[in-house]
Amino acid sequence: MLNHRQCPLNPIIHSGILLALLCWAGSGFCADEHPEDLLIVANTMVPQDSIAIEDLRTIFSRVRKTWSGGVAIEPIHAPVESKERLIFSWMVAGKSPNDAIRDGEDRRIMRGETPAPVVSNQDNRRLRKVFSRRGAISYLLRKDFLKGVSKILLVIPVSEYQSKIPPQK
Repeated sequence: MLNHRQCPLNPIIHSGILLALLCWAGSGFCADEHPEDLLIVANTMVPQDSIAIEDLRTIFSRVRKTWSGGVAIEPIHAPVESKERLIFSWMVAGKSPNDAIRDGEDRRIMRGETPAPVVSNQDNRRLRKVFSRRGAISYLLRKDFLKGVSKILLVIPVSEYQSKIPPQK
């Protein structure tokens, strides 16, 4: 059996094989991943490894308040005018950001609650807030994700949301 020093394959071929294996295993940037995919991210201490759209509705409307184990959920929204908020609102609430905000504010006023904070991701502010808050959850585009800062609970592919968002005027 040949060891890695005796292998007649070129090191460039080794690199290509390794890259292909990493993509196949889901740990690299693969052909089915797109920089415009919407990622639902959470602090690495959040005790869940995945999440459903239905769960996002209850979390961001502040109906659900804790993760399993009692850790307080801290949802963090993107600004209303951002692409991320537009995608998130249509995919999770089924309506525009302004309509979702209006409906959510009406419900929160009746329950006496404050809305989730809104944080821009300029200079990775939103991602840093998720990193620094134990129960934090938010969303951002894949191109803005920094590995190791948070974990991905859900990926909404660009192909999935493009068909659901009405054309902007």
